Amino acid sequence: MTIVVILLALCAGLLIPRLSEGLFSDDLKVGLRRIRAVTTQARQEAIMKGMPQELSLEMGQSACMRILPAAGTENGTLSSGGRLCLPSGVRVTGERKGEELQESGTARIVFLPNGLCEPALIYLQPGRGGVRTVSLKGLGGIEVFQGEFHPEGRS
Repeated sequence: MTIVVILLALCAGLLIPRLSEGLFSDDLKVGLRRIRAVTTQARQEAIMKGMPQELSLEMGQSACMRILPAAGTENGTLSSGGRLCLPSGVRVTGERKGEELQESGTARIVFLPNGLCEPALIYLQPGRGGVRTVSLKGLGGIEVFQGEFHPEGRS
């Protein structure tokens, strides 16, 4: 009986670390899901309200997002009027629209009532690992690339 308990303990010791990787998402995956959710919400609000909406994305360590009417009023439209932040292990290092790269401050991406948005590249730096590029397409698609993707095709 003691041998069986010891064998079960050894098996559990080997399996639990592997199971925890699958059960708990890392910060990057959570951050990507939040970006996808907020961009979808901004697009839907622009269509439903019939007026442009702006996704405001703070750069740096405290990367938070807020949806505002493009006219610039201060009340956000996320569920409680607040901001949705990326996990603390993920920071936004830059945002690129065309050739223009913004590395600090607040990036603004506009969503139009017809469902289109400004194409943009958002650079994320997870706590461990390399930079990831989130490509926000004009028609609503989002793609994620390993490394820092540039519009010229160089990475």
